[in-house]
Amino acid sequence: MLSVVEADGLAATPQAAAIPMALSVTLAFLYAAVFLQRAPRSWISFFAPAGRMPLTNYLFQSIAMGALLSGWGLSLGPHLSYWQTAVVGVMVFGLQVLLSRLWLGPMKMKQGPLEALWRAWTYRGLTMPHARPEMPRTSA
Repeated sequence: MLSVVEADGLAATPQAAAIPMALSVTLAFLYAAVFLQRAPRSWISFFAPAGRMPLTNYLFQSIAMGALLSGWGLSLGPHLSYWQTAVVGVMVFGLQVLLSRLWLGPMKMKQGPLEALWRAWTYRGLTMPHARPEMPRTSA
């Protein structure tokens, strides 16, 4: 059964009503991309570790959001508004940035764990993510 949403005398299906929302989200991402082009280097370097672990972060976010929102997890999806769901997504992303910074920073790994497995599978080697070698310090 197809439900109809009516606003100001105009009828639309939920799918058609979602198109403006999708366009606004796309415009928000484009705005963020333009903003980051002009952002100070400190902003970009803050998020850079998350960008160096794309496969790990993609799968982590998929599992985390599924566990929080879907029926096989906490099933919060039907109880949250769009804005609350967006806040949950931003919180998960913030956790990803923090974990990425810890993994590539203090733990001194070169890449994410799943990127290392992908590389090992691709090259048929069994190298795991090793710590980055310490750079020799020169006295000034």
